[in-house]
Amino acid sequence: MDCGDGIENDVLYTEPSPEEIFLRKASLEQIQDALDHLPPIQARRVYAHYILGLKKSEIARAEGVNSGGICDSVKKGVKNLRRYFEKKKGSNDWRPPMEKSKDEVQAVREQICQLKNHQKILLNKKSDAERKERTHRLIERGAILESVFPSVIPLSNEKVKAFLSDVSQLPEVRKLLKTEPETGDAG
Repeated sequence: MDCGDGIENDVLYTEPSPEEIFLRKASLEQIQDALDHLPPIQARRVYAHYILGLKKSEIARAEGVNSGGICDSVKKGVKNLRRYFEKKKGSNDWRPPMEKSKDEVQAVREQICQLKNHQKILLNKKSDAERKERTHRLIERGAILESVFPSVIPLSNEKVKAFLSDVSQLPEVRKLLKTEPETGDAG
């Protein structure tokens, strides 16, 4: 692939699916909850290293401390996170992040399916209402045509169409149709 302007990256990079985004978000929420149980300095440093992807030396430079202190703090933070998750694992409501997220994804999929079905129902109702409105309008206009031109009643549809086409070509009618704004008034 030699098309220039980074097209290779565009071709190779695929957008994450909604499920992947949801799984990442759910896992991040659980991690954030765990980070909230760490001492603030440890939480900040673990977050900066593992979530933001900063090197320990970059964190040390930003905080104005030596990188050895950052390494120790991050190690202790990870150790405390392990303890937190082990403790949570012992409780009845705890499930591994991915398992919980898979259940939530399935629930979201079911909700999406229900919403799609509801959307179909609404679209069908809208379509039925539009069809009924059009049918009503056509009946009213047919009645108007027959009341204004009673002689068209026995004519075939083709002859009525030809009659209306001829009438629409009259100069007075053409002028009237060009100057009359459409009101949308059906009655």
